[in-house]
Amino acid sequence: MTKCLGEMEERDVLLKNIRPQIEAEIGNINPPEQFQNEVLRPILKLQNEIILAHFKSYLKQHKMPFTALKQSAQKETIQNSIKRDLSLRNQLVPLITSMLTVEEYKYFSSNRADVAKRIVGMVIQRLQSQLQALY
Repeated sequence: MTKCLGEMEERDVLLKNIRPQIEAEIGNINPPEQFQNEVLRPILKLQNEIILAHFKSYLKQHKMPFTALKQSAQKETIQNSIKRDLSLRNQLVPLITSMLTVEEYKYFSSNRADVAKRIVGMVIQRLQSQLQALY
């Protein structure tokens, strides 16, 4: 059992070490915001390329004429696709949660609805701010 525990701790250290450093708000913020700033934002930045690749694949698979749309329609397509397509959402959220440490995963498990909602919102914003990368 000790070996297994050591491996989990090693995994946690490795995960934290590969995350990019992001300037986070300091001060009196609530735990969900703190988790978002200190944990989720760095993971989303780390996973950016795979998020983009996954959404590009989704667009191709669903034969969406994304590049032919105006910028506002592209942003709307991103939002509607992620919010309405449960399958897509259920593929995107684990791209982030799989990069959590054990303690962070425990927090996620206890606050699943709120954290998943935050992840979805952040993924939407990230994709909408990188429209050119989706071509």
